[in-house]
Amino acid sequence: MKRLNKSGIELSINFLVVVILGLALLTMGIAMFSKFFRGAEAIKDKYNAETEAQLESLLSSGEKVAIPFTKRNVIAGETAVFGVGILNIIGKEELFVVDVKCDEFIPKGSQLPESCGSFDQNIIYVTDYKLKNNQQQKLPIAVSTKKADKEGTYILNVCVCTGRCVCNGPPYPGNMYQNLHKLYLTVI
Repeated sequence: MKRLNKSGIELSINFLVVVILGLALLTMGIAMFSKFFRGAEAIKDKYNAETEAQLESLLSSGEKVAIPFTKRNVIAGETAVFGVGILNIIGKEELFVVDVKCDEFIPKGSQLPESCGSFDQNIIYVTDYKLKNNQQQKLPIAVSTKKADKEGTYILNVCVCTGRCVCNGPPYPGNMYQNLHKLYLTVI
């Protein structure tokens, strides 16, 4: 009889350990999920109504690619959001690709450009938008500065192409929808 009691106690303890581990994993999952959505909300807040209105105005006036605000100041570690709009006036449905690359970095207090280093990995790329003729798309480009190790200005190239493209310096792709655009992100 004593063996049965020990087995029952071991089974109860094992059950409690599994329940505690399950609750811990559930709590961590909920925390990660909420952190993800808080980050998405922060990006949405930065892509505000003023940017949306400016994009609408530029696209309505016939701009093929519109970027109303090309300069942003951001504290190191935060995310900067730029608004980009595309208007398809090709005459048929087309696939548009937006590619963003860091072109060069100008350190604070210097005039001499340097390489961007690993900063390109901080850009959240927006890609592949299939648009019908006369259709427009407004979208945010989010750039994280978590790994920006120096203060200064990052100069970003924005290429909007029909079909695939990579915006990594001259010569730029022949299928570029409009001229190259520049964004200036100053990390303070």
